[in-house]
Amino acid sequence: MTFPVDSSVLSAAALAERLLPAYDLLGRPRCQLVNRGDNDTYVVTAAGQRFALRVYNHERADRAEVEAELELLEALACRDVPVARPIRRRDGGLLEPVDAPEGTRYVALFAFAEGRPPGRDITAEQGHAYGRAVARMHAAMDALPHRLARPRNDLARLLDEPVAALLPELAHRPADQAFLTDLRERLAAGARGLPETAPWYGLCHCDLHKENVLLAPGGGLTILDFDCCGYGWRAYELAVLFWSTRWLPQAETVRGAYLGGYGEIRRLEPAELAALPFFAAIQDICIAAVQLGHARRGIDGARAVDDAFFDVHLRFLRAWTAGRVP
Repeated sequence: MTFPVDSSVLSAAALAERLLPAYDLLGRPRCQLVNRGDNDTYVVTAAGQRFALRVYNHERADRAEVEAELELLEALACRDVPVARPIRRRDGGLLEPVDAPEGTRYVALFAFAEGRPPGRDITAEQGHAYGRAVARMHAAMDALPHRLARPRNDLARLLDEPVAALLPELAHRPADQAFLTDLRERLAAGARGLPETAPWYGLCHCDLHKENVLLAPGGGLTILDFDCCGYGWRAYELAVLFWSTRWLPQAETVRGAYLGGYGEIRRLEPAELAALPFFAAIQDICIAAVQLGHARRGIDGARAVDDAFFDVHLRFLRAWTAGRVP
């Protein structure tokens, strides 16, 4: 009997031998695993050119949703939004299913994006360019001719489900359980009421932290990792960078430049600006639940979910919401 597997590692040599010949690549392509996470990423080299090959996690095995992500990326690239375009096979397809030990995993090839994420050294200038690119992306998303098969990132998905996953882990910390339960109500109240119509609401990347943009030496940038994309509020989209810069001394300057760049293309309404602190706290809760899931699945590099883990998140949530969230 085959023993169950949570997360396999597909052979880079087998991917090169069995899947890459379906693409119009020159020479004899080589493949190397470079990152494991929610999905696995390989670098493909062929006749001096580089490509990125993504193997989607088995838990993201909804073919329609993955195809919609790739369709979105093609549409954005055609509208000059800086994204990594997916590469079609000779037969015109974008996606290849693989029978992994844990079940079906989908594989897609992308153009290689040059550059590095700004990380902790992100500057106001970079934040401004990032904000402009995000506004251009939202405008292009609103111009799509039809709705895509992507999930709805509503408060149930972003807040209720993460809190429900985290509360049992705090059973031995009843005061923190009570704080998180009360905070959920306050955050939900602050986030409700925004219209669910464009441009307030629509397709979003849904993971626009400072590590999901690559900055090239010449000043160009590329927005990466659309596997979380779905329909939601643009205020939540923008608040992710607020959360991502939470420990940086230059945070306020970068956030102001980011919103300024965005606002040059699309003016944010006062209600959206008021909702940003609520959504930044929601993002921290959501990320804590994601990290809990990673730990349970044994993903490489996953943080241990222990008292120290909760100390960090709860310390941030208490400090962030003091004076920002009624």
